[in-house]
Amino acid sequence: ELKEDDFEIIIINDGSTDKSLEVVDRFSALHTNIRVYSQVNQGQGAARNHGLDKAKGKYILFLDSDDSYLPKTIKSLVDLAEEKQCEVLNYLMEVERPDGSIQVGYKYRYDFNRVYSGEELLLYIGVSVGTVCSSLYRKSFILQYGLRFPIDMKHEDVYFSYQVYTHASKIIFSNIHSYFYH
Repeated sequence: ELKEDDFEIIIINDGSTDKSLEVVDRFSALHTNIRVYSQVNQGQGAARNHGLDKAKGKYILFLDSDDSYLPKTIKSLVDLAEEKQCEVLNYLMEVERPDGSIQVGYKYRYDFNRVYSGEELLLYIGVSVGTVCSSLYRKSFILQYGLRFPIDMKHEDVYFSYQVYTHASKIIFSNIHSYFYH
């Protein structure tokens, strides 16, 4: 299990007009690893870029405000990324359907014991890139290629993912269920 000083939580308040900032401020007052930054509303791409600029950790995970991580899974992701020395680690999402049932969001047809290149996945296997919320990224890899999210674009995470896969040489898929999509 990760201790509080083993990870950071960066929250970007993208011009919220409800009471969410008050809630976040209460939590950040209780935990030394939570940092909150506010900006005028610029959209999800700008908020993700702001978070990338502020991140100090070795790995990056993205969490949307209405989702959560399953308990005690992040350490498993980090341990596997360290073991495999990958640039990108993909993991499974659990998706809450409108009827309340839970479905595994992505059932991979990939070998969990294999390291893939992005070129191989895009050109030969036909991977369907999507949300950044189902992947862990090595921060040095993102910095090396200057990867950024576009601003004023819907599905900014798909654009970012294609950039990632264009440059990545070490991508792995895991069967770890970590993300809960509400």
